[in-house]
Amino acid sequence: MGISLRSQNVENHFIRHQNFVGKITPIATDLDRADATFSTLQILDSNGAVAFGNKVQIRSFNFPNSVLRHQNFEIKLAEFNPPIFGPGSPPETPDQQLLRMDCTFLIERGIADPGNPKAVSFRVTNPGLTDRFIRHRDFLLRIEPPVIGQPIPDSRFNGDATFIVVDGLSPEPPGPH
Repeated sequence: MGISLRSQNVENHFIRHQNFVGKITPIATDLDRADATFSTLQILDSNGAVAFGNKVQIRSFNFPNSVLRHQNFEIKLAEFNPPIFGPGSPPETPDQQLLRMDCTFLIERGIADPGNPKAVSFRVTNPGLTDRFIRHRDFLLRIEPPVIGQPIPDSRFNGDATFIVVDGLSPEPPGPH
């Protein structure tokens, strides 16, 4: 079973990928549910609580070799199935390093609701971009900093960058069972 990420400030909208683009939408079909379900690896601890402070990758449930990553400040679904490095392995290429950095986020307490144990925000971990969070704007997911000149509590940004962790909307991964 996976998790889904509900928008904190747009009723009944969830993070999902659609045509390899990250967005928030209402959920109506089985495909919507599958696209809005993600692996719990790194996001939840062994007790099922949100693992605040972990670096995470938001891995697709229905495309298990793919993760949400930022590219040109937009969130996209990208294939990411890193090799296991061991003795004698070639080093990561610059493209592999960039992809790994672009799909790794720091999970923090939700900016708009830090007291809610299920509210989360995802901070970018790339050097030089750590002031940015995943947020939705015009229903598309992007990475943006809080409004320049305003401290974090800018209520619109805070709500746009906060998501509520819920049980996965898709009951099981697709494929033969």
